[in-house]
Amino acid sequence: MGCGAAFASPATLRRLRGDLKECQEESASLYLRLRNSEQAVRSSESSAAELQHRMLLLQEGWERDNSELLKREADALRQSQEALLHKEQALRRSWKAEVSEHSLARELAAAEDQRLQVAECLEMAASNSLLRQSQELALESATSKRLSEQLLAWRDEGSEAAAKGLREAQRLRGQRASLREEYDQELETVRQVREQLWSEQAEMISKERQLTSLRIELSGLFEHEVLAEKRFMDLEVRAESETRRFLSERSQALRERDTALLARDEASLGWNEAVALRDAALRRCDEASRALDDEHSQAKSRVDSLRLLADDAQMQLRAERDHARLLQEEVGQIARSGAARAAASYLGCRPTSSLASAAASRATW
Repeated sequence: MGCGAAFASPATLRRLRGDLKECQEESASLYLRLRNSEQAVRSSESSAAELQHRMLLLQEGWERDNSELLKREADALRQSQEALLHKEQALRRSWKAEVSEHSLARELAAAEDQRLQVAECLEMAASNSLLRQSQELALESATSKRLSEQLLAWRDEGSEAAAKGLREAQRLRGQRASLREEYDQELETVRQVREQLWSEQAEMISKERQLTSLRIELSGLFEHEVLAEKRFMDLEVRAESETRRFLSERSQALRERDTALLARDEASLGWNEAVALRDAALRRCDEASRALDDEHSQAKSRVDSLRLLADDAQMQLRAERDHARLLQEEVGQIARSGAARAAASYLGCRPTSSLASAAASRATW
């Protein structure tokens, strides 16, 4: 009966060895799956981080480009607006000056008309005065002729009458010279008035030319303002298109990030499943190692019983001892290999020399 029990133990050991091998294979496959899931998680995390970094770079670049572009355009528009404001103020001043110049021109025209009327009046007065003076001179000449005739007639009458006639003639000549001087002064006054009117007319013509140049400049400024408004509208359209493009790129990056996060979550779920399977395999390995220890203790007790039976029968003892030695060696080898594999599968690594020597010494003992 002891021999039957001793021969039944190798089958149990083989079954345990097969279970241990299956556990080792399952643990190796689980370890590979765990490694693959960890790599997938790392790749998904790196892709998610890269997408996040790309999205941040795109956002920063877009904000920087848009801020610089908008800043430059705002500065340009501000400068153009300031220039337009200055030009508008200058145009207003010029318009006021133009209005004042128009009023001045009207006043000058009225003054010119008045001056012309005065000049005409002066000319008429001068001509009338000259006519009167000429008539007076003619009368005086006639009078002087009459006086001279009278003097000639009176020459014989006396020296006093002759001297009186001479004095009267000298007086008339002095009066005529004074009238000639007054006529020359009036002509000089008319000439000065005409020169002043001509200078005022030339000044008015120059002011009209300045007004024409200011009108041309005003039209050019209006055209420049229209072009600036058109450019500003084009820049607004461009900014809106850039904003839409950035929003589309951002939404695409967010979708890619969401897919990467889903892949990472799936990989983490697979990793959790692999960890659970590994824990189950380790528990099975622990159970197999405990069962192997139980079988080893049972085999040891059976060997002890065989030794007791060998003491009773010497002839049978030799055969049984040989058989028991063989069984003991086989059991030791199986126990060493099983314990080493169980320890390796439990620790997740290959058996070292110290573990193998410890298992061998335990089996031998």
